Amino acid sequence: MFNEAYWINRHKQGYAKAAWRDKPSPFAQFAKKFVPEKSLILELGAGIGQDGLWFAREGFDVIQTELGETGLEVAREAAKAKNIKNIKIMKLDMTGSYPFSDNYFDVVYAHSCIQYFTKVETEKIFKEIYRVLKPKGILAVLVNSVNDLEYNQGPKIADNYFKIKGLRKRYFTENEIKDYINDSFKIIILDEKGESYKDQEVDNHGMIRLIARK
Repeated sequence: MFNEAYWINRHKQGYAKAAWRDKPSPFAQFAKKFVPEKSLILELGAGIGQDGLWFAREGFDVIQTELGETGLEVAREAAKAKNIKNIKIMKLDMTGSYPFSDNYFDVVYAHSCIQYFTKVETEKIFKEIYRVLKPKGILAVLVNSVNDLEYNQGPKIADNYFKIKGLRKRYFTENEIKDYINDSFKIIILDEKGESYKDQEVDNHGMIRLIARK
């Protein structure tokens, strides 16, 4: 269940004041090495939108998606302020059917957004990603691992799935990621060397990063 109130507060009290607000994330900079030239990128769960905007400034065409109205507003304002034309920002429920044809995108990029859902919903998200990616398309995903400092710090909902600070949050192992992609993708990178700026601030490292090819 999407917690709009939580994300409104995060945008106003946290992200808006963050020093890294307009910087591409470490994962975006890492993932760019695997993105072919002239790619059309689908960004899921864009949050404050800085990664998609950076990919657009780097010359890629981007469809940036987010479910929360606050995030969409922030991203649109940023794109307008920077006069970025090669980005489309739209509302999308990641757990639903995506309004794109099969084999549409060269890249699907998902930074810290495929970790809030039930197992069934997560399986559906990966199936939709597979459907909309072109053959040999690139999937770039960053998620929290079971070695995260927050792991098991709230009521348990299911295996590796907890209620943390008002959110339902899933923590992954590398083997679970392999199960979710289910041999549909060829793994290029799968490790726990990922990080985010906000986790750096509290010395929380070791996010799982996945780069794979359809």
